[in-house]
Amino acid sequence: MAQKWEQYTNSDYFTLRTYKFGVAKGTPFVVLYDGLYRGSAGGTKWEKIRDFDVFGTSYYFFEVNHTNGYIYFNSSVDSSGGYPIYESPDLGKTWTKLNLFPPLYNGCYDLAFIGDTLYTIQPFEVYKKFGPGQPEIMPSWPSDTAGQVFDITAQGNDLWVVTKKGLYHSPDAGYTWQHALKRNVAFGHPFPAVCFSAKG
Repeated sequence: MAQKWEQYTNSDYFTLRTYKFGVAKGTPFVVLYDGLYRGSAGGTKWEKIRDFDVFGTSYYFFEVNHTNGYIYFNSSVDSSGGYPIYESPDLGKTWTKLNLFPPLYNGCYDLAFIGDTLYTIQPFEVYKKFGPGQPEIMPSWPSDTAGQVFDITAQGNDLWVVTKKGLYHSPDAGYTWQHALKRNVAFGHPFPAVCFSAKG
């Protein structure tokens, strides 16, 4: 278990810096400065599957639903000035543009998954999506007290959301929420969102 490590990319920080890394169904993916790459042959071979200019857009997005192996990636800015999100069920061979929010807010996306249900955030709300159509606001989310939403992550049936008022936790896929860690901040992210597995 982690007894041997191999280098996936070379050490040229400016041209091959790893902006995001993920694995879906045993296949590695990496976001570099010019797009999304898919690895094969144990990470010794890489193929660019999506063009992207990290420097030009200053925003990139890559997520994996580990339940079904679907991957998610954004394109460059479209004609409306937003960042459309695309979904691939087959490790990047085909892509479908998701019908989510108005493109203006696409740069705020962060996705989390519990089974086939997608959870995402906008500046002051938490949303849930299952099947086609746009995500719906979760009525149980305490938007009046939580403040601005920064990040969301999930593990099992647990959801964790980082807000301006601290860390909120739902043990039941968003039906109820607890203010797990209170912290007021005047600006920016109070702390990074992490997956917690311990309870008690």
